Amino acid sequence: MTKIPFFTQVARYHFVVATAAALLAAETYVLGNQAIDYPLLLAIFAATLGAYSFADLELCVTSYKEKKQVNIRGSKTSLFIAGTSILCFSLSTIFINSHILSLIFWITIGSLLYINPVRFNCQRLHGLRNLLFVKSLLLALIWTVTTVWMPLLEINESLFGTSQLLLFARRFIFIFSLAVLYDLRDVEIDKITNVRTFASTFGVRAAKLLSYATLGLFLAVSYTDPTLQTTTALSLSALIAMVVVFQTNTTRSDAYYRVVVDGMMIVQFLLIVLIH
Repeated sequence: MTKIPFFTQVARYHFVVATAAALLAAETYVLGNQAIDYPLLLAIFAATLGAYSFADLELCVTSYKEKKQVNIRGSKTSLFIAGTSILCFSLSTIFINSHILSLIFWITIGSLLYINPVRFNCQRLHGLRNLLFVKSLLLALIWTVTTVWMPLLEINESLFGTSQLLLFARRFIFIFSLAVLYDLRDVEIDKITNVRTFASTFGVRAAKLLSYATLGLFLAVSYTDPTLQTTTALSLSALIAMVVVFQTNTTRSDAYYRVVVDGMMIVQFLLIVLIH
């Protein structure tokens, strides 16, 4: 009986998605036949957990009689996890290469522009995700840079070689297909808050078709990898993700998205490890 609340809390407070981010970075090492840098994985896990927990909070700036007051709104648990994660991330950066810090800075800026948790007089200010289609594209870009470029920089690998660019493209397409699914969960809220996603603009069916199409593209790009084992693992992850797309709708619970949809990234890593 005690296991159900525990796993509910794990899903609610973003531990699954943080694990997925760290494992996708580990997948980059595995595909390059390189030793995994665990301090970097810890930094990515902590940064992801902190960013998503921070997104659950709101910085409310109120103005009254020329005075401004700043309040933090949200659960104490989210605040604790965000603070602890930022501390762990800061400590882990001591053990990673200094030339990655500039990339971390720009990823942080992009994440803040995406999340934008600031409210002025209890009205949320618009972030980049309020622009048409930018929400999924920016999310996929931040995730791809984090899980592909950061490991490559850590091992002093080129970012713009043919194999590296193909890896970047595959990762971006796969994550984008999952980000589109999240638009289904948020479609009603996005309409209210004027966040213009594919689902809120063209409808749920169109969004699912887009997700199918991007997974089909991912499946095709997977065959650019020279090894049969990698191609097989990536293809299986695409087919499993298509089943998830078929099962996804606007009535699914938040836990479904945080465990099943986000879990597709963990599934891909496991397939790579088992088959590669």
